[in-house]
Amino acid sequence: MSVDTAVDGDPGSCRRTAGRLHELHGELAEARAYLRGQAHLDPARFEGLSGDAYRGRCAAIGRTVDTAAESCRGLGRALSEYADGLDDVLAVMVGARDVARRELVLHGHTIPTPGGYATDRQRHVYRTVAASVAGARRKEARLRDDWLSAIARYAIGPVEDLCLPLLGLPPEPPGVVPGAVVSRPVAGAPRTSTVAGAVVSRLVAGAPRTSTTGITSTTVPDSVWVPWGGSHDA
Repeated sequence: MSVDTAVDGDPGSCRRTAGRLHELHGELAEARAYLRGQAHLDPARFEGLSGDAYRGRCAAIGRTVDTAAESCRGLGRALSEYADGLDDVLAVMVGARDVARRELVLHGHTIPTPGGYATDRQRHVYRTVAASVAGARRKEARLRDDWLSAIARYAIGPVEDLCLPLLGLPPEPPGVVPGAVVSRPVAGAPRTSTVAGAVVSRLVAGAPRTSTTGITSTTVPDSVWVPWGGSHDA
């Protein structure tokens, strides 16, 4: 059986996206601190039922922003770890191709199984290379499982728990599940709700704005799905 050394994913893109997620976490943390202060605003400065309603709304929005901030931090950390592991996998594949160029045959990213012409040494080298690549594939699978677990923990959940309460939104269009958030499809990427279902972009100065069934939110960059995008030539 031929050995395929192609690897999907780009560690550099993962790290750039992780950096943007960490920056967004910092901005959300600032918004969260402001909202906490407003939630405990001195009744002498804003009294009566309106003041109570204002403080209650700020507390509710603060909890939403807190959830989004933790999601951004968790996803950023997971992406950084994915990128580090992917570097190791790519290094193994590069080494396998280098050996194949010297000792075996290499077609693009594929190392064909030695034929009847092969020497005992070439068969031994092929078995060694195949075992090394197989180990890298197992690590790649673990990395992907860890990334999917991070998505399940930080980016998927009951969207209604992340939405702002009592916003008085217009009715949902026909055929749309109330409160649903649908991410823009990316080739090969799993479908999931955006982390930003929890974020109101007007609370974060300069944040990009997008529509999530009527709720204005800050989205995680598309490159967050890079682990499943295209072949990476090491």
